[in-house]
Amino acid sequence: MLISHKHKFAFFNIPKTGTKSAKFTLEEYCDIIGRAFEDDTNFYQHESAYTAKGKFCNNGWNWDEYFKFTIVRNPWHRYASLYVWSKNTFAKLDMKDYNKLSKLDQATYNGFKKLFNKSNLDQKQILRFLIDNNPSQDYFFLIDNKNAMNYTGRMENIHAEFEHFCHTVGVKYTNLEHHHKSKPYEYKDFYDQELIDLVAKKEKYTIDHFNYQY
Repeated sequence: MLISHKHKFAFFNIPKTGTKSAKFTLEEYCDIIGRAFEDDTNFYQHESAYTAKGKFCNNGWNWDEYFKFTIVRNPWHRYASLYVWSKNTFAKLDMKDYNKLSKLDQATYNGFKKLFNKSNLDQKQILRFLIDNNPSQDYFFLIDNKNAMNYTGRMENIHAEFEHFCHTVGVKYTNLEHHHKSKPYEYKDFYDQELIDLVAKKEKYTIDHFNYQY
């Protein structure tokens, strides 16, 4: 996540929702840039609203004074994107790069390496594993089953959503550049009916409240 005390905003980064691009634009305005691994004191790059609110309290910052913003994405597309990213990032990681990773990222890499190297697992089985073992989008922005954000944008309209955010908090709007591009793919090719239903159940809040369809 990103926090600016001057501009009074907290930007929550849900994995695979295009927020890496926003991060490059907002960094210059931020006092805190979430770290790449979790701990109990520092802010994590994918911090949830629930844990962030506790850390705000511990630091003596008024949670209600900050404009809280996040981006959501079509859930079926997001998990397909997670599959593509995981395969490209971890399954093909050079060992010299491995030694530069944190212990947490090394453990994650080892898990994915085993997963992608299992010849008995096909693409849909791996996708199911990713769906089962990653938090739903609402995990990042709900507190007590209520949306803790002041504004929640949709990745499908990310440029307009980000422009609205910048104008609201008083920072210069810059057109977002797409970082970490993947080769084009059709996310529906990753799914069978069982996986479609699994995502529909897991991401029910996001689907219902942001009108997503498969």
